Amino acid sequence: MTTKQTKRPFDRIPFMARMVGAVRLHSPTYHEVKNDRTATRQAIVVVVIAALATGFGIEPGNDIAIWNAVNWIMWWGIWVFLIYVIGPNVLKSPNKQIDWGELARTTGFAQSPLVFMSSIGYVGNFGPNVYLPIFILIALLWFAAMVIAIKVTIGYKTLLGPIIVASTFLINAAIIQLIYA
Repeated sequence: MTTKQTKRPFDRIPFMARMVGAVRLHSPTYHEVKNDRTATRQAIVVVVIAALATGFGIEPGNDIAIWNAVNWIMWWGIWVFLIYVIGPNVLKSPNKQIDWGELARTTGFAQSPLVFMSSIGYVGNFGPNVYLPIFILIALLWFAAMVIAIKVTIGYKTLLGPIIVASTFLINAAIIQLIYA
C-alpha cells in the first residue's frame, strides 16, 4: 500500500516551497521548519529579503528604506531573543523549553508575506484607494503568519497567547512612530 504524497508549489526548491507554505499559512510548513535545524540560515535570509522588500516597497528610492530594512532585521533578532528569554515564565508558555533556533526559524519564515511589500511602491502612484487596502492585506497576512509560527513553536492551545506574543513585535513600530512624530 502506498501513500499518496501531496505536491506543493515549488516542491523541487525547498526554500521557495517553505516561503510559499508560510505565506499560505500552512501549519505543516511551520512544523517542518521548526524541526529542521539546517533551516536557520534560510529563515535569516527570508528576514533579510522581507526587510529589504518592506524598506524599498514603502519608501522606494530613499535612504530611509535602507534604515528601515536594517531596523527590521535588528528588531527581529532582538525580539526573538526576548521571547526566548522571557517566554517560558512571563508569557505563561505551555512549552517550558523554548528553543531559540526553533523560534528563529518559524518566525523568520513568517516574514515571507512581507516580500509582497515590494509591490507597494509600484501601486503607491495609484493613490490611497489602491495602496492602503494592499498594505492592510499584506500586514494582516504577515500577522497571521506570525501567530501561526508562535503557536507552533511555543505550543499554545488557543490563539489568544500567540496573538498577544505576535503583538509585542509591533512595539518597535510604535517606538519609531514616537521618535519621528
